Amino acid sequence: MAALSAAMERKGCRAVFITWGADDAVRGFLSSRGLAFIETPHAAGEDGARFHLKAMESCGAKLTILDSYQLDDPFRERLKEGGAVVAAVDDIYRHYSRADVVINHNPSADRARYADFSGRVLAGPQFALINQAFADCRPALSPVVLVTLGGTDALAQTDRVLRLLDRVDEDFNILALAGSYSGGEVFSGLKHPLEIAPFTGDMPGLFSRCSAAITGGGITCMELACAGLPFLIVLTDEYQRENAETYARNGVAEYSGALWEKSDEELFASFSHFLSHPQAWGEMARKGRALVDGKGADRVAEELAALIPRV
Repeated sequence: MAALSAAMERKGCRAVFITWGADDAVRGFLSSRGLAFIETPHAAGEDGARFHLKAMESCGAKLTILDSYQLDDPFRERLKEGGAVVAAVDDIYRHYSRADVVINHNPSADRARYADFSGRVLAGPQFALINQAFADCRPALSPVVLVTLGGTDALAQTDRVLRLLDRVDEDFNILALAGSYSGGEVFSGLKHPLEIAPFTGDMPGLFSRCSAAITGGGITCMELACAGLPFLIVLTDEYQRENAETYARNGVAEYSGALWEKSDEELFASFSHFLSHPQAWGEMARKGRALVDGKGADRVAEELAALIPRV
């Protein structure tokens, strides 16, 4: 959402985040990027909607962009009754009714599944809500493989992936992006040089240090595609399956399957195949950049800015 807030400000709008249950990591993220935010004591339900409308009133906001599975139909209806223009970010076809706009930027987004929605549908990776700086990335010439399984590494699989990756015979270094809440160990003794990097605000810069990636199936795939970095997907969440299959079907990435379904030997075989065929990476990068061009947030911002009532 930081990318969309920046795009909204480029359209002359002021963006303010409304948060609840924020911890120090979230506050630090918003503050370090100069993003204004208001904390409310409730998330969903009638109380949550009431506090949300009060927060909007306090900063003069007419448009709200919702990005949470906790917010249900009555919540959005209450915001509409309060005079808000409502946009809903939805990637599982469940959290969009009563909104004015639905945004599903996934490559597998199916507009037909919003047939019951009368508002504006922004579907597909042309609306990818990512930092446009990824479009300026160029893969490194030196063989460095990025490993990132998301901000939390919920399945605690990074260690497993690193140990299997280390068995591959190809010559490369490993740059592992540590999940913010990962319980994985930082260990030594690998034959491939390993660097553990914390999450950073300069992900495009970090991508530019790498020549390929092994990643979960979340939004990082869009960023990698836009950056022209060839990648292999190892599924960490069932909700990611359609997207992973779509990337693979379109030749943007290779797909190893779900981590909880694959044996070590099956994962090792997929890692070996991916890393031993770098001649395929150029075409993967080209198709990735064609799929995600980095201008999605600006396209969404243009659509949303046009809906803000002018007084």
